[in-house]
Amino acid sequence: MFSEGSHLPPPVHYWQDHRGLGSPLAVISRHVRKHSLPLPDRAVAELAARTGLLDSTIRRAADYYRSMAAREDHPPLMVCQGTACRLAGSGKLRDALEKRKLTCHGVACLGYCDAAPALLDERDAAYTGEAASEFHEHRGFSQSILGHPLPRMESLSATPLILPRLLQGGAATLKEALSMGVYEGLRSALQQPGQVMLDLVAASGLSGSQGRVAPRWQTCAATDAVDRYVIGHAHAGTSGAVVDRLLLERDPHSVLEGLALAARAVGASHGILFIPADYPQALQQTEAAIREATAANLLGRKILKSHWSFQVSLFPGAARCAGGEATALIDAIETLRGQARPQPPAPEVAGLHRLPTLVEPLETLVQLGTLAKDGSAAWTAQGTAECPGTRVFCLNQGFAHPGLVEVPHGHNLRDLIENWAGGGAMGSPLEALILGGLGGSLLGPGEWDLTLCPSRMTASGLRLGNGSLVAIAQTADHRDVLSHFLEYMDGESCGKCTPCRLGPAGVVTLAARYERLARVDRKPRDATRARRDLETLFHTMELGSLCSFGQDLPGPMRRFIDLFWDRIFTKTS
Repeated sequence: MFSEGSHLPPPVHYWQDHRGLGSPLAVISRHVRKHSLPLPDRAVAELAARTGLLDSTIRRAADYYRSMAAREDHPPLMVCQGTACRLAGSGKLRDALEKRKLTCHGVACLGYCDAAPALLDERDAAYTGEAASEFHEHRGFSQSILGHPLPRMESLSATPLILPRLLQGGAATLKEALSMGVYEGLRSALQQPGQVMLDLVAASGLSGSQGRVAPRWQTCAATDAVDRYVIGHAHAGTSGAVVDRLLLERDPHSVLEGLALAARAVGASHGILFIPADYPQALQQTEAAIREATAANLLGRKILKSHWSFQVSLFPGAARCAGGEATALIDAIETLRGQARPQPPAPEVAGLHRLPTLVEPLETLVQLGTLAKDGSAAWTAQGTAECPGTRVFCLNQGFAHPGLVEVPHGHNLRDLIENWAGGGAMGSPLEALILGGLGGSLLGPGEWDLTLCPSRMTASGLRLGNGSLVAIAQTADHRDVLSHFLEYMDGESCGKCTPCRLGPAGVVTLAARYERLARVDRKPRDATRARRDLETLFHTMELGSLCSFGQDLPGPMRRFIDLFWDRIFTKTS
């Protein structure tokens, strides 16, 4: 147990909002996006006056967003370099824009995988697909992000638990949210002890990519501490999370209600939403939702005349956080370098400011309102005995019919690919799928008869990850895909442990050696040695990396090289 007062955080941090009415960090990040660094004294003084923070704090926060800063007095174009966009040619798009003397900044994911490639201009207007590829011709004619139509969406489950409001066009405002039943679950939960919500989560069998969430919640609630935190994150550092962007832009009040219900269950009084700074409209909509909910006393002090208070803050993330690893996110929020922490203790025992901290993805949070309002029957009636409930899958533009689909756990992957998505785009045969992001699973066509259930997949050595599905067609540039794997690992690695920090460079060195061998008549023993060397390196990364990021990424990378060795290391003239 901590000694009284020794672990309490300072009353105000630079990431916190002020009385739930705004986020100083969001104000600073927007300013940095539009202006050059270092900030002039006049700009610092203006921001200090607007946020109530010290000049030194303003400068430190601005430095955190230095990668977003304008260069040569021109705000950069944010060009998505996520997996779907990379396969759709975003690397060549960025090169073409830079040849036109346009300042570009590559970002991990903009959340438009179903309409790749994608970019944001200096007005934060989105261009996708053909409009992005021909940006120099279409520039100035794009609508705002919220003006873009919703992607194709469908629920194959009897009762959608994640997409119900998005399937009706969304509920961006408080008025719309209330008309669709948002916050009714919170009203019900406030009339009962927090333990009731905790019991509901356990009874429902609510599952995430790592299995059932109840054990972690129970650990957090049972830890002896004077306060706790709940962090909701939009799959920071990973690509393919289209649903997270849509939930924040079109259904933010469901996210806020879920965050409050999670806090109620574990006994937390502070909630933080970690949202990628590359989602500017999501940040804007969520901040507006916080203001609306606070004004209606659905957040803040003594919510709905109860004795419970809960404050929500925004943290626009822009640092390397080991692909969204929980403790790396916590370090970033604490203004530290986003590095993974050794475990134990787990975040549920000692997380943010060494207080018990629950870290959950948005898909988990948005289901809690329905759970609190209607009970656990909707979960136990769907899915499998091991994994009740549903999951959303985001299918990228490489499929004939991309979009978002909510299915019960236990659904067949091949049915999803061939029947719902219609196979490859323009009839192109698919050679492989990336399931759950680059740290998830890579599957060849012979492995698609798969039950989509976290517990069953884990038992088979597979990972569901963030639920994205990226198609790799026969026409893909396999060398570029491997380069994307390596760039992602190098870019997201927090650098704390040697295998994860140096592993990508080692793969690059070996790959260059084998490319040289490919230019001559290679003997069979050369290929055998090459594969043995790579396997040794991947095995070292898996065993020696500190967190799941470094441990998980070598698996799909190894699988990709095994499947496409001859396509990557081919003899060239």
